[in-house]
Amino acid sequence: MANVPTARRRAMLVDAAVQVIGEAGVGAATTRRIADRAGAPLATVHYCFRHKEDLYLEVFRKLSEEFARAAAEVQGTDLAAVAAGYLRATVGWMLENEVYASAQLDLFVWLLRNNDDVAEYAYQPFMDRLVPLLAAVCPGDGSAVVENVARAVLVMLDGITLQWFASRDKAATAAQLDLLCAVVPEVVRQARSRNG
Repeated sequence: MANVPTARRRAMLVDAAVQVIGEAGVGAATTRRIADRAGAPLATVHYCFRHKEDLYLEVFRKLSEEFARAAAEVQGTDLAAVAAGYLRATVGWMLENEVYASAQLDLFVWLLRNNDDVAEYAYQPFMDRLVPLLAAVCPGDGSAVVENVARAVLVMLDGITLQWFASRDKAATAAQLDLLCAVVPEVVRQARSRNG
């Protein structure tokens, strides 16, 4: 990896870590294994990232951005339509990017279990992207309504993600997704009645 700019080295290591974590889990993601996957000397990992945890956080940030891109084009004219669209877009991304989604899930659990200081870091990127998306279509709703709908949508997404990884059944996941999207209008109605 001689004469490779540091930013490019970091990107190569992050991509390699995504693959290793997605295929084998955080527990198997040693710096040596990540360096080997990147085709880099082991010292490169330590040069580009102070600690392995810093690499994991960078991987999680990258995966959160990928996940957010899936929902960036969600459109709708009301809160329920956009919330359901977000669910459909993000589940679609998960099914199309299984290794990425697996790495993200494993890192999410690792963050919650091993680093109290950044546990909220694991969840906040999703709220930071979903809340403005929802707020844009319902300027009349208060922030409490939008935030509660966003949190409910993320709860649904968490559940369907676990169901998918437990079964790997696309037909069952599609049926569950349809059911969740059908109840989104009631979630919005409840949020408005409690917080409106």
